[in-house]
Amino acid sequence: MRCPHCDAVIRLFSKALNKWGRVKECPCCQKKIKLSSSVKSYVLFFIPASITHVLFLKPYLAALSIDGGSFALFWYVMVLLLTFRLVDAEDDFDIVSRRF
Repeated sequence: MRCPHCDAVIRLFSKALNKWGRVKECPCCQKKIKLSSSVKSYVLFFIPASITHVLFLKPYLAALSIDGGSFALFWYVMVLLLTFRLVDAEDDFDIVSRRF
């Protein structure tokens, strides 16, 4: 993923993105960012993932006597991870700090 401010690459499992709180800080430019999931991207990935699971993976899992539900959960969580994007949180941070 890339920072919306400085275009630096930030990994999903990096120390900067795995700190507590919704608003994070870019390790390069120290500006506020947050991790957001795109609903449009999720729907775009979810439909092919569902079709792939039902038509191709579920018959093989059933033949191996493996529960398809737990594998489907893993499949859909991976789809959710693919939809995460970094967005600017500078404006959100200012609005929240003004309220209190």
